[in-house]
Amino acid sequence: MTEAQKKFFELLDQYPRFKHHWDKEKRTCDLESFDQDFKVMSSGERHMARFFISVWLNESETYPFNVLDAIRVIDDKSRKLVIVWLANPFFP
Repeated sequence: MTEAQKKFFELLDQYPRFKHHWDKEKRTCDLESFDQDFKVMSSGERHMARFFISVWLNESETYPFNVLDAIRVIDDKSRKLVIVWLANPFFP
């Protein structure tokens, strides 16, 4: 596992709402289950889900993540996580 993947899973471990979509050992994400779950998430959860999937995929076209929109609605814990990541971004 790369250092970036380790960092990613350390962040993801803080969010049990999302982490079950990823298989740490196989280093994969089940996009089908992610899509289904995404439909029933709250606004803040959708923003953080977009953040994690965008970092994972190294793109934000599939699940657009907008920092300004997210910062308005996510909780303090999530806001701090995004800010720390923005200061030192990595992509698994």
